[in-house]
Amino acid sequence: MDTHKISWGFWKKWIISHEKTVSFVVFVSGFIFDNFTLWRIDSLLDISILFGWLFIGSFAIVSLNISRHGLSRWKIFRKGDIWLHFLISFALGALFSGFTIFYMRSAVLATSWPFLLIVIGLFIGNEFFKERYLHLNFQIIILFVVVFFQMILFVPIAVGEMGDWVFILSGAISLLMIGAFIHFLYFFLPREARVNQKKLIMSIGGVFLAINFFYFTNLIPPVPLALKDGGVYHSMKKTEGNRYYFQDEQRRWYDIFDTYENVHVVPRESLFFYSAVFAPTRLDTDIMHRWQYYDESSGKWVMSANIRFPIYGGSDEGYRGFSEKSNIHPGKWRVDVTDSRGRVLGRTKFEIINVSQSVPLISVVK
Repeated sequence: MDTHKISWGFWKKWIISHEKTVSFVVFVSGFIFDNFTLWRIDSLLDISILFGWLFIGSFAIVSLNISRHGLSRWKIFRKGDIWLHFLISFALGALFSGFTIFYMRSAVLATSWPFLLIVIGLFIGNEFFKERYLHLNFQIIILFVVVFFQMILFVPIAVGEMGDWVFILSGAISLLMIGAFIHFLYFFLPREARVNQKKLIMSIGGVFLAINFFYFTNLIPPVPLALKDGGVYHSMKKTEGNRYYFQDEQRRWYDIFDTYENVHVVPRESLFFYSAVFAPTRLDTDIMHRWQYYDESSGKWVMSANIRFPIYGGSDEGYRGFSEKSNIHPGKWRVDVTDSRGRVLGRTKFEIINVSQSVPLISVVK
């Protein structure tokens, strides 16, 4: 008796009969794996992991379709459909979990929630795509989404810049990559397997236009930038050791639950906003501190100052900078930290309260 055939058949039947349990384990393990391994978007390890999953997912799609249409003479392809099916799910799930991690690090929920909802939805929805992963066109469309998301992350790192032209380049590379993949895949498939090609082209075009819409309406987070720290302070002093000394009010632990942080200001006092923004090595760009106050009469936020300065990538703690604002009047305020085209990395809300003398302050070192 061939024990190899018994073991192969046993595990195949076991996986099919426990598909939901196996899928859940695959789903959770992929997310846990990414959380423990993905630290810096520009590190060789993180880049290798994400591109490795992209290669594995692409390889599994090609192998599965070659196997399903009976074009392979290799026994491993003819008998490995169930394994290839799970490998596609695991690889694409790992990629979507990685995108969830990196895009959320760069996002503010109030401004980027529609795009984040789609990314998280694709990550969670990957568990419900099992039946659709049997369809070639669906596999290709999801793969294009993955490729585009990945290029948005890595092209700015590769060219050392951010901007509209970099995003357009990311989209062009994504279209070229998925076009080359389709051409390569179709080389192995019989003509009858290439169904609904017109629908596939329209679907890829729709995805391409949708992602462009999200970018040009500032809904895509400003990846690969990420706000590491930020806050408003009463005074600032920079020392020779490149350290910042700020004066801050004493806070109670439960103040973190307040929507607006109370800031007590004496007449003619200026405030300082500090930020530390992570940028990958070699990426130099501009960020802005947008000081805004809430106009009660109109019910809108009004720009009071928009201060731009350059940042340079490479530091784990982020590039540190500050802006100063005078002529502060009582009321609700906020400072948005944005990239050069206005995409929000972080937001700090506070309420100015006028007082006749300074409140007790403590020193904060950054």
